[in-house]
Amino acid sequence: MYKLSIIIPVYNAEKYLSRCLDSVIAQNYQNLEIVIVNDGSTDGSAQICEKYANLDKRIMVYHKENGGAGTARKEALKHVQGDYITCVDADDWIEQDAYDDLMTIANETQPDLLACSFIKEFGELQTERKDYPEEGYYNEKKFHGVIKTAGDKEPFFCQVINASLCCKVMKKSVFERFQKEVPDEIVMGEDLAVVLPMILNINSIYISKKAYYHYCQNKESTTWTWKIGEFDRLKILTDYLKKIGSDNDVSKRLVVQSIYFAMMEVLHDIPDDYFNNKIPFLPRISLNSRLVVYGKGSFASNLIEIINHLKLCTLVLNVDSADAEVLFSLDEEKYDYVVIAILDYMIVDKVKLYLEENNISKEKIVCIDKKDLTLDNLPIELR
Repeated sequence: MYKLSIIIPVYNAEKYLSRCLDSVIAQNYQNLEIVIVNDGSTDGSAQICEKYANLDKRIMVYHKENGGAGTARKEALKHVQGDYITCVDADDWIEQDAYDDLMTIANETQPDLLACSFIKEFGELQTERKDYPEEGYYNEKKFHGVIKTAGDKEPFFCQVINASLCCKVMKKSVFERFQKEVPDEIVMGEDLAVVLPMILNINSIYISKKAYYHYCQNKESTTWTWKIGEFDRLKILTDYLKKIGSDNDVSKRLVVQSIYFAMMEVLHDIPDDYFNNKIPFLPRISLNSRLVVYGKGSFASNLIEIINHLKLCTLVLNVDSADAEVLFSLDEEKYDYVVIAILDYMIVDKVKLYLEENNISKEKIVCIDKKDLTLDNLPIELR
């Protein structure tokens, strides 16, 4: 049986770290090693890492100055001995049979990459994702056909393979190649910078529809924290992605899609002149429209921020499933559009249906349409 190396970058995760490590050391799969890199944590994370290393001889802990998850994974690569590698985020956890199942598949089929589904958790709310292609083994040609078909038919934010490294098990040689190529300056979209070129260049992939990984969203994580200089970090990521997306139409399309996806999380930091009295990725909405924004995640918060800051429109309400009744009781004459400000296309489809079932007019419902997300519609600095 192949040996599996589990890489866990840790940065100020003391609140969730024990849950994560408990789930890793409880794995049924025995032929594994656990490489933890403490990336300059300033809380009690380092002490927790060392405590677990003393409890389990399979755990190795390394400490470094803070440089981001990408640099932490590069540090781990200096020490790993496994045939295959996977990554786990310190605030997430995994099912006990995850690697037993996935490594059985690896031993049987020897793919460059295995991808599994995941469960998205936000408090008590859990959503199991099974929107990958059909389960099974794909060679390069067959998988690229799947990518092209999805790009032609699916909504824009449908990711054929999600950008997280944590739902992947990769041959060591494959992961090393694509992780080491990523510049250390990339501190936004570190996973995407590895996964996107990987899926475009590997020889084989096995897709599992089973959800083993629990992706836990919390508003204290770096994903939910607005920072100064986000747009500059986005430009660095964009420049790198464009270098890998120049070979064919499929890769170019995936790169543009990925840039937009990353951009929606940092709208608050994009130069004001990009908007110029409009929202380029929502062209139906005219200046001074009265809006209800449906959603309270990072994208919705960013959208509301730029709408209010630039006085593009009037915000009438901001609701989600918890308080949608406020919208349903509101006279439709009080607003022009309901904007579904959500990046998860599966949830977008459910929200559309939910709104229509509660008598919101179809013509008032607006969400991102992939036909509007062209290279020319990006900020000049990102084209």
